[in-house]
Amino acid sequence: DDDDEEEEEEEEEELPPLPVPGASRKGEGRDGATTTTAVAAAGTVLSLSRQRRSKRQKGLYALGAMARGNVRARAHFLSAGGAEVLGEDMARCLSIGDDDAASKKFASKVLALGHDLLVDAALRTAEEKGGDDSNDDDAGDVGERTDAETARAFATARWCDAAVELARPAAAASIREKALEAMRIMAAGCQYGEGAREVVMKAQAEWLGGGGGVEG
Repeated sequence: DDDDEEEEEEEEEELPPLPVPGASRKGEGRDGATTTTAVAAAGTVLSLSRQRRSKRQKGLYALGAMARGNVRARAHFLSAGGAEVLGEDMARCLSIGDDDAASKKFASKVLALGHDLLVDAALRTAEEKGGDDSNDDDAGDVGERTDAETARAFATARWCDAAVELARPAAAASIREKALEAMRIMAAGCQYGEGAREVVMKAQAEWLGGGGGVEG
């Protein structure tokens, strides 16, 4: 209908990357390439919610490729409000309804990125505590506060609730599996209650008891 056509036209609008605090400092660290990557990552995520789904999927893939394993990119992503933007997009996908499998799949991919960035933070912190000096000094300076900010950014109600929602039986088994893994690493920050524990126990009973299988 006309309303849908107007909405699609709005979603087609290309947005330029937004400025990121500290982004003008070229040569940050050993060279300027990492900073450029970080700015591109932040600009990508900030434009995701204004694109139609196919473009958001490509943008999310590009964002993940840039932000995973790159502490500076993760720092800029967080300072630009990336976790909040993706959390809103994920909540919007999940509010559409149980019968929209495509929306659930996209929300699952967003959740998986959050999970991976939390894992990055945990691994980097563990390496630093273990005396691994393979990271350059500049990355070490920003790493500790970025790791702490990562834990906070993905412990909001939107992220915590999305993981539980995607772990429910209404979702496909592969999506539930990824959501349960996300819940595991998010548990400390989310402080899940009885409802979340029931979702986990139901999945365990279903899969371990033979009532369903986890897709590989």
